[in-house]
Amino acid sequence: MNIAICGADGAFQDELRQRLFSYCGSRRLPLELFEYTDVRKMEADRRPVDIAFFDELPGPLYGIEAAREFKKRNPRVILIITAEDSKRIDDAFDIKAFRYFEKPVETQRLFASLDCAVKRIDESTVAFVHTHTGEMLRIPAKKIVFVETSGRKTRVVTENAEYSSAFKISQWKKMLRASCFAFPHSSYIVNMRYVESFARSKLTLKYPHGEYEVPVSANRQAEFKLHYLLFNNMHP
Repeated sequence: MNIAICGADGAFQDELRQRLFSYCGSRRLPLELFEYTDVRKMEADRRPVDIAFFDELPGPLYGIEAAREFKKRNPRVILIITAEDSKRIDDAFDIKAFRYFEKPVETQRLFASLDCAVKRIDESTVAFVHTHTGEMLRIPAKKIVFVETSGRKTRVVTENAEYSSAFKISQWKKMLRASCFAFPHSSYIVNMRYVESFARSKLTLKYPHGEYEVPVSANRQAEFKLHYLLFNNMHP
């Protein structure tokens, strides 16, 4: 899971960072944490963000104004606003913020909100055009077993069907942000729910109408192993 913090003051940022790592550790979720001094630096970084914290500070590069602009370019991101008081709570919900916290933020409330955010990500749907039929499809992300590069297109395999998409694998990586998805190879996205076995350089997916072997790149083996262990500890 990728989480970003934008514009927080030093002491609060340190505290929030510690709590986010504590949360992900307790939930056995892999965490990539990105920290930015303002939204311009945040937008210059092209890495996908699942949850973004914006601290309400004066100026257009921070808080709600910055979150508003970031949301326009990243419509799927979950926004969480932190502030010294409740004066701008209505503005926060105008931009469809997921939560608005007054500082200091209670750990129990933060963790409960993150649980809800992760659930929303895990239950997301994806929309794409099936290139063979021209049909616009919308399917639950968690039903996708794997996605792989196939020439200039991508092959999308679900439990009971197979589709062709014009989206590149990089676009699918931005869309499939649920905690069950992993990237063992530059040409593949796999759903950890369907991983039957894993060896150092390959994994086997098992689903209702077949099995499929996927390579694991040498430079991703350690990362994938960690994701595999965390996921299986969370879903025994």
